[in-house]
Amino acid sequence: MSVGSRLRAIRENLKMNQSEFGQFIDVAQTTLSAYENDSRKINYEKCKKIAAKCNVSIEWLYEGIGDKYSTTETILRDLENAPMVKESDFVFYTSSFIPV
Repeated sequence: MSVGSRLRAIRENLKMNQSEFGQFIDVAQTTLSAYENDSRKINYEKCKKIAAKCNVSIEWLYEGIGDKYSTTETILRDLENAPMVKESDFVFYTSSFIPV
């Protein structure tokens, strides 16, 4: 399976047409079509952005290695994007913390 085939599989799994998916990943529909047909090579940095946005493993998307969804990668990505919680966000009542 090629990068283009894997990209098409992601798009179809999301039930989007090329135009919708192109907007979602910030590429023109014609560019996406070329990627999916393997007539245009997609670079690693663009694959990284698509993998992050579509919540799939970059190794699977770019190289076809490993699982489509990587639990560890997903957890780390979610942690990186999570808002930081500060002590001032909580009020202390007896022995428990309760969000403000």
